[in-house]
Amino acid sequence: MSHKQSIEFLREYLEPKGYLFETLNLGMKKTEYTFIQSLDNGDRLTLSSNNPLYPFTTSSARLIAKDKLMSYDLMRHIGIKSPKTVVIKKTDTEREDARRLMKECLSVVVKPFDRAGSNGLTLDIHDLSDLDTAITKALENSNTALVQEQFIGEEVRFVVIDGLVKGAILRQKPRVIGDGNLNISQLIELENDNRSSLVGMTVQYPKLTEDNINKSILQDKRIPAQGETIELNKSTMISGGASIYNILNTIESSYVQIAEKVAARMGRGFVVIDMMIKDYKDPATDSNYVFIEMNLAPAIALFYSCRDGKHFKVVEDYLGPMLENILNKER
Repeated sequence: MSHKQSIEFLREYLEPKGYLFETLNLGMKKTEYTFIQSLDNGDRLTLSSNNPLYPFTTSSARLIAKDKLMSYDLMRHIGIKSPKTVVIKKTDTEREDARRLMKECLSVVVKPFDRAGSNGLTLDIHDLSDLDTAITKALENSNTALVQEQFIGEEVRFVVIDGLVKGAILRQKPRVIGDGNLNISQLIELENDNRSSLVGMTVQYPKLTEDNINKSILQDKRIPAQGETIELNKSTMISGGASIYNILNTIESSYVQIAEKVAARMGRGFVVIDMMIKDYKDPATDSNYVFIEMNLAPAIALFYSCRDGKHFKVVEDYLGPMLENILNKER
């Protein structure tokens, strides 16, 4: 599913203000870089076009955010819950630690060490044969795989700017809610009708079909009780059927405090922190949340795709003015 790249949001904000954009393809791989210039004093910024790394944090913070194991070590040091993790390298022939972790946990997840998104990711692993298959899949995308306890909850993305949480984005796994009258397939049809009527989304919501839902769920004729939640898959990506909501005004304040505590170690700037939370309206405890990762260059399109219409205008309210301050700084 294609959507507008982050650099395009910045261009739309800055070009009408008189800033110049120049994009070049550099190096052996012809990687796109965009140069942004201020007309007044000639100052320039250089950003990767596809995945801008904003100049608001230190190089050390960027290294920690990119390295999941460094991030987990930091979380343990400051008392933030992170998932139990086993590291598997391509050269490892013995995987006993991973097998022990799987036996200890109800389920595990396997992911590549240095890949973002869902590439090489496997969820809901319960037996040894599936574990080995998932590790092989992850190692096709990286030289190292991480086997982790799987935390059951919803993913929330906190946006911290200059040390304060300004946005909290719920990435809710696809679901339908029973009404006591319609069966599951009918509820899915109703959800698809609601998706078809969505407007103003930067990322388009796909219909829920056998492409992103198990066929057995689609064929289930059971009538869920009033208020019963039927989860359709585990994806937190819009392309996988997830729904995005801005919950800053309703999330329990203890999670905001955790996110700000994490971001304080990254320096003042623009930091995104992802957590899994069982119920974001309940106070945080050691058993109901877990830190997932940090990101200093998140995709902006997500913030403009909230189903409740409460888009988080991160470019207009924060990133754009911050970049202007850098471009117009006094010599």
